[in-house]
Amino acid sequence: MHWMLSALAFVLPWFGKLVKGTASVVVQDGVMQTGPMRRLLVTHDDLRLQASVDDTAIVQVTRLERSGQLSVITAKTGPTVQELRSKPACRLFG
Repeated sequence: MHWMLSALAFVLPWFGKLVKGTASVVVQDGVMQTGPMRRLLVTHDDLRLQASVDDTAIVQVTRLERSGQLSVITAKTGPTVQELRSKPACRLFG
């Protein structure tokens, strides 16, 4: 029975979504999506404990995967401009 359902899910993508479900976004651009979180019964403590997220401001996307695991993609920080000071050149000769 399982192999038949798996084969149907492989051949028919809509059937796969129906049987297996889809991933749901619970944090987008640092903002917790309270509607999906409430519907999926995901709490702030779940984010903190399972996904190791204390501050959602650094999170680009957090998804609740079909397996029940939380996947976190943190926001990439761009390159920063640093002040560079040149040292006086070392004189080897005269």
